[in-house]
Amino acid sequence: MARLLYLRLAAARCLVVSSASMATEIFKTHDFAFASRPSFAFADELPLGNLGLFTSPYGDYWKFMKKLCMTELLSTKQLERSHGIRHEEMVQFLHVVLEKANKKEMVDVGNELMKLTNNIVCRMLMSTRCSEKGDEADRITELVKESFEAMDLTMRVYQDDKAEVKITRIHIKALLLDLFAGGTGTAAEAMQWTIAELMNNPEETLRLYPPGPIAPRECRQSCKIKGFDVPQKTMVIVNLYAIMRDPDLWDNPNEFRPERFLVSSKEQDNLAFTQNETKEPNFGFIPFGGGRKSCPGSMLALSMMHCTIASMVQCFDWNLGGAKISMQVGGGFSLPMAHPLICLPVVHFNPFASSR
Repeated sequence: MARLLYLRLAAARCLVVSSASMATEIFKTHDFAFASRPSFAFADELPLGNLGLFTSPYGDYWKFMKKLCMTELLSTKQLERSHGIRHEEMVQFLHVVLEKANKKEMVDVGNELMKLTNNIVCRMLMSTRCSEKGDEADRITELVKESFEAMDLTMRVYQDDKAEVKITRIHIKALLLDLFAGGTGTAAEAMQWTIAELMNNPEETLRLYPPGPIAPRECRQSCKIKGFDVPQKTMVIVNLYAIMRDPDLWDNPNEFRPERFLVSSKEQDNLAFTQNETKEPNFGFIPFGGGRKSCPGSMLALSMMHCTIASMVQCFDWNLGGAKISMQVGGGFSLPMAHPLICLPVVHFNPFASSR
């Protein structure tokens, strides 16, 4: 695949970046020039338009909302405070799977993981759980419309006359919708891929199936990338999927090999994700994007993934009943599985046995 590919999408200029060195130019060297996402016509049709963290252009409003996320909603301190929430929801999740295992019922892994991540994020943001049934997306939208006033942190900023940017209730709704969109389905899909790969054979899963396979940007000011002129207003698509399967960076890039992330290995094989001698990130492993517009919820996603996958593997054997797992990728922005992962959980270790 070409490392740098220039396309014309009707009247729009588009540059596709598919190498780690080129991604470094976008996310680090010229980060300010590519700090905005391209504006799409469909965004105007969204309920809250371009007011969300992911859709709003780079500027004072976006910087303020990003700061609110990183210092309040998704800060290290907030993640520590919400540890109890994640633990309680994990216990509830394991109870549900254990009940199905005892009844010898099949489990739609993706659906149960979606409920788990939705409930965690919902409780963190609005102190209430989502619906136990389906229609999660509709329920989430209703919760944001009806219950966002329970978000003490955002409401405190909303009422602060000295805040850097004056935000309204509409802005808060847009922010919460963005956090749900970025923090629920993507994490659940990544965990489903992990379970599927473990059954066939969590950082290796993110390499093979990043939550967002592309990172769209827009050039805010003309610049040069490795000697190539990039005009202002050019749409840039960083192909994260291709970069993290680049054979120049990874041996056997399409194989699921978690051992390549074991830093203690003497050969340190394929450590394209590690930091170099100057302690700067290497852009060969960028499942959450990079630069100013990188995903603000990466630490929350990793925390949920590590705990959930470990619990699922420790407590259950996952039986397919002789069927073969389809690793076909479905359509969408977050690489969903084309076919749901349906398994029969067999109890390997009952974490609640001693409490009875």
